[in-house]
Amino acid sequence: MSADLSIVIVNYNSWQVLAKLLDSLASQQINPVLIKSFKVIIVDNDSTVQKPDFSALIKSLNAAAIEVDWIQSPNNRGFAAGCNLGAKQVKDG
Repeated sequence: MSADLSIVIVNYNSWQVLAKLLDSLASQQINPVLIKSFKVIIVDNDSTVQKPDFSALIKSLNAAAIEVDWIQSPNNRGFAAGCNLGAKQVKDG
């Protein structure tokens, strides 16, 4: 299913900042008349620091009707390549 709104986030070793961003997204009031489906695509750009447990945040996002997709890049080819990898996951409606 295609989303009305898709956000691509590229992460490299910024787990604390990512957690704050996801928490902020989970607390947003989304008008279902304007946005029927909301997807967050997180591209981990081959981080060298271990990813913490995001399961509680993902549950909060799912409860707010926000779908989350994680993509693990096999290597870090830079920010733009990470954006392109995430953009490939966005489907046209």
